[in-house]
Amino acid sequence: MSEDLTENAAGENRREHPRLAHQGKVSMNLIGGRIAKPGAIIDLSLGGCLLRMDRGIDVDVGAAVEVNLHSNFFAIRASGRICHCDERESLLGIQFTGLSPRAKRDLGELIDDLIRSSVNETASA
Repeated sequence: MSEDLTENAAGENRREHPRLAHQGKVSMNLIGGRIAKPGAIIDLSLGGCLLRMDRGIDVDVGAAVEVNLHSNFFAIRASGRICHCDERESLLGIQFTGLSPRAKRDLGELIDDLIRSSVNETASA
């Protein structure tokens, strides 16, 4: 079922942190589930990420999950909850609910690098 908890009733964006495009891999487990579902990172922020899952998804908005995010620059494990689900496009929006202090630091450094890179690309265009 497609739902979205990232907007309020007026259609305004409720996100606290800007999302930045970043490519990487992910495996996601529903809490209590045994099968990891593979996918790709579309974008991420300090507060969450958007994922495209490799296979069809059958999950409920609000469900608790654990995600393992991987790229050339980092590997982060986080707990979260599904706040957006688009079954047709196999997209999941995840809000992080549990990051270790080290994972927060590593993610913050990656976000800072992505912002600097984006500013540099814009300045040279």
